[in-house]
Amino acid sequence: MRETNLTCLDMYSELKDLWRIVTLDTASLFRHLTEVNGKEARGGYLEGSLWFSKELCSLPFVIKMTLISSDNLRNSNLDPFIGQMRIHPNLLYITRFDMGCMKAGKPKRLREMEPKNPLWRIELKVSDGRVEWLTESMAQPAGYYQDICSLKPAEDGFILDLKDLHITVITPLQRTNVNGIKIRDSIRFRRNMFPEIEEDRWEKIAKEIERFYTKADGKPELDRICLRFDLHAMDEDRELPAIQSQTKISEQIINTKSKHLGAFDLTGEISKQKTCTRVPRKVHIFSKFQLPNTSSPEQEIQPRFVLKKSGTSEYICDSRTYPLYSQLNQPDVSQTKVEKFWISFTTPTQSDDVIRQLREDMIDIYIEGYRLKDKD
Repeated sequence: MRETNLTCLDMYSELKDLWRIVTLDTASLFRHLTEVNGKEARGGYLEGSLWFSKELCSLPFVIKMTLISSDNLRNSNLDPFIGQMRIHPNLLYITRFDMGCMKAGKPKRLREMEPKNPLWRIELKVSDGRVEWLTESMAQPAGYYQDICSLKPAEDGFILDLKDLHITVITPLQRTNVNGIKIRDSIRFRRNMFPEIEEDRWEKIAKEIERFYTKADGKPELDRICLRFDLHAMDEDRELPAIQSQTKISEQIINTKSKHLGAFDLTGEISKQKTCTRVPRKVHIFSKFQLPNTSSPEQEIQPRFVLKKSGTSEYICDSRTYPLYSQLNQPDVSQTKVEKFWISFTTPTQSDDVIRQLREDMIDIYIEGYRLKDKD
């Protein structure tokens, strides 16, 4: 199979947006390989959609999906050159189903058609509205295409629903004394991405990246990835449309079970009868999920007050939306205590004028949990 990049034919021509990432669920459940290659499918599939124009779909093309790190890697203590490479050790796994054969309300699983090992890249061919996955096997080292799903009609084009692919993010093993694919192995899978780098140089890079992801600063980054999509034409003899970009990178996707980055849900209520803005009071709030270790301050979850106008669903957490927000006294971070499943803090006193104005504007005060390193 010959490939050529879908590049601009005329640099001065009007570039067209012939494909784009429409939606992407930025929270997903990452799994270990043993959770997905057993008898039962566990779910946690990537969700989102890509849009392709009718013009682009008039010819066959290839989409290659790889995982890369978030931009945080560029700002880490890694060598700047290595940070720019955005290498991430997590892998991908495709679970195969026969959607036309249901058993006990579930589609029949086709384990024999699944990859033997997790993948560093998934290559999909799109042709005549069908999506096929390039699969490698011992019998056919060059690979063969499996029919996966169909594109769905959409406005002025077609949609590829990522959920139809049943792709799971696989986290490699961090311990070196167990059997299975480890961080070192998954990093070396990426060797083909950088053919211009000499072997000796690559070995040093691989060791430094492995060291980063197994140390305290890098471990949280295992729970944060981006998807990279590369678009190619299958036939270099066909005339290609001009497009804005042949590569698109998604927003970061967070592992929902991560202690450092994933979901947490605060529970409980603070009685209005026992709440006072003139006298400090001790408050305890609880989390449904385990909170990160408090030995690293930058990973701590902290409480803050946010505002919400009666009858609306949007919370106010900046003075640009509501100027009076900046005059609301927040809990003292240094006096906040974070344990595995609860947070305690002392409510600060508030200005009578601020509280009076909030009442007149029909705005209530709520408590929200956030991480110190998260953006507002």
